[in-house]
Formats: sequence, C-alpha cells, structure tokens
Amino acid sequence: MEVRILEDSVCLENSESIRSFDLSSVQIVEPVPGAPLKFVLNGQAILEIDRQYAKTLPERLRTPTSWYDRMVRSYWHLITTILVSLMLAYGCYKVLLPLSVQVLAEQLPANTLSKLSDNTLQLLDKQIFLPSSLAVKERKSLIKQFDALRSQTEDHIPMRLVFRSSAMGPNAFALPDGNIVLTDELVKLVNDNDAIMGALAHEIGHIQKRHLLRQVIQTSVSGVFAFALFGDSSSILAALSTAAVNASYSKEFETEADQFAIARFEKKQLSLESLLKLHQKLATLDPENTAGSFLSSHPGSEARLSMIRKAMHKPH
Repeated sequence: MEVRILEDSVCLENSESIRSFDLSSVQIVEPVPGAPLKFVLNGQAILEIDRQYAKTLPERLRTPTSWYDRMVRSYWHLITTILVSLMLAYGCYKVLLPLSVQVLAEQLPANTLSKLSDNTLQLLDKQIFLPSSLAVKERKSLIKQFDALRSQTEDHIPMRLVFRSSAMGPNAFALPDGNIVLTDELVKLVNDNDAIMGALAHEIGHIQKRHLLRQVIQTSVSGVFAFALFGDSSSILAALSTAAVNASYSKEFETEADQFAIARFEKKQLSLESLLKLHQKLATLDPENTAGSFLSSHPGSEARLSMIRKAMHKPH
C-alpha cells in the first residue's frame, strides 16, 4: 500500500483502490515527546509517521489537534502536566476526601451505626474479650458517674457503658452508636473512679466528633464512593466492622478528644488532677516509650500530659 500526504488530504492507494481522507477529518496525535506522529483517519485507521519523515511535512501537518496532545508535545509541558496532576491529587486527598468523609459520617443513619457497632463488638467478643468480673456494685458506681459526666442536652448520640475483660490489657474505646467499652484491666490499673471518668470523657469526645466513623470510612475509600453513588450503606458495613477493630486514631483526632475531655471536666467542675493521674498511670505501661500503651490509638505522651497541666494552671 502506498501512502501519499497531500496539502489537503491523505491518500491510501493499492492496486485495487484509492481511499482519500480530508485533512479536516484527520486527528493528529503525538502521545509523548519523541514518539512517532500518528494520524487518526476519520476514526477508521491509524497512520504512524516516522519521526524523520515527519520533519519534512508542513508545520500544520506536524501539530497535534487536541489541547492534550499539544500540552505534551514538549518535556516541559509534560512535566508541568504531571506536577499539576500530583498537586490536584494531593489536594483532593488532604482536603476533599476528609470533607466528604465528615459529611458521610454525619449522614449515616442510626440503624447503620447500631449494626456496625454490634458487628464490631461481636467480633471482639469472639476474638479478644471475656465477660467482666467487676462486682455489680462497682459497675453501678461507674455507670452512675458516667451518666453524670454526660451532657444530656448536648449529646446527640445515646451512650451506654459496656464492661468487658481482656488479655489485651487496659483499654477503653468508643463504638459508633455511642457504646463505650471499658475493660476491667483499666479499672484495676487506675484504681480511681474519678480518673476513669477521664478515659470516658475522652471517648465521649471521639463519639461526638464521629472520629471512629471518619477514620474507618477514610481507610475504605471505595465504600465512600459506593455510598455516595448508590446510597446503600449495607455494602460497606462488613468492611467498616473489620476496619473499626483495627482502627487507630490520627494525631488530630486524639488531640480533639483530649481537648474535649478537658473541657468536659471543667464544665462538670471535676478535678483535672484526676485526668492527669489517668495518663500518668497509662504512661507506666510503657515507661521506655510514652508514645503508646493505651492501645495504639491512645498514646500517653508528654504532649498530652503537658496539655492537661497547662489547662490546670490557666486563669479562670
């Protein structure tokens, strides 16, 4: 087959026929710098032009027709395109995704939160937890103090204290529906109900800010888009339940929960000494590394202790 490129058309000729394509219908493509020039002939065929031969063509026949092809004609334009794309992707990840996750977390219905929490607790009961061995009187005392710690007029999610025992050690953590799990081991370690309220105030903060939901949804990006597109939360429920078990809060969420606990103690006129005592006790679980021990999601850091001390000494 012979190819002839004329001023206004491209002709393909063989022994049996001649096909002519008007240049106005020909798309000129140059995918990356240095690659062969390609003519898309009316969407029916692709003609690839050797770079050396392409240099002999008139300028108008060597210029890509789409804005994207023109953009990537040079290495400079290609690098610029890549950098802009990376910046947009980073902006979406750091700004758009967290905002979308926050909106989604606020929209999940109560029955979905309940199912997610039940699934998570059932999974933990099978793998980690045992029934609590705390005396009934002690549990009732903690529940009474917990109810007093809550602000019934402010808390938009019903909350309940759930007791468990666990070989994983001292812990307290919140479930999305408002249940807060408190282990016997944490109660025995701290040995001070007022200080235990510090851990529970911290967890109330996580519930109020919907930190757990936001954390596990953000790690299940596909679930976010599935819910956004189809409005069916059941498709992400199982994935969220598993993610909730393994979730550890970001530094930002931990700081927010700490600030919430301090504010709640001040509002209820509780002593911040008890809150300080709690985190000093937790820090003893890992004396060589105070960055962790209240599970991986509850660091007992010096920064946290410093925040509490600063609140204790601020003028009122």
